[in-house]
Amino acid sequence: MVGAVGMRPTIPPVGRTQRANTMNRNIGGIDRVLRIVIGVWGWIGVVPLGTGAIGWCPGYLPFGFSTCRQG
Repeated sequence: MVGAVGMRPTIPPVGRTQRANTMNRNIGGIDRVLRIVIGVWGWIGVVPLGTGAIGWCPGYLPFGFSTCRQG
């Protein structure tokens, strides 16, 4: 097959069908909900872990909060 004049020839994929290019579901309802809940919980847990590790919280800046001891 040849494309438009001056363009490279187009080659159709060999051995592939339209069905092979689609994704099929393989996760059920309960499994899906558990994965979402664990994923959200995991990302929320990363924020306190990260701010605790570096000792600085950007959320405190606008309010002028500090939990460090003075002196």
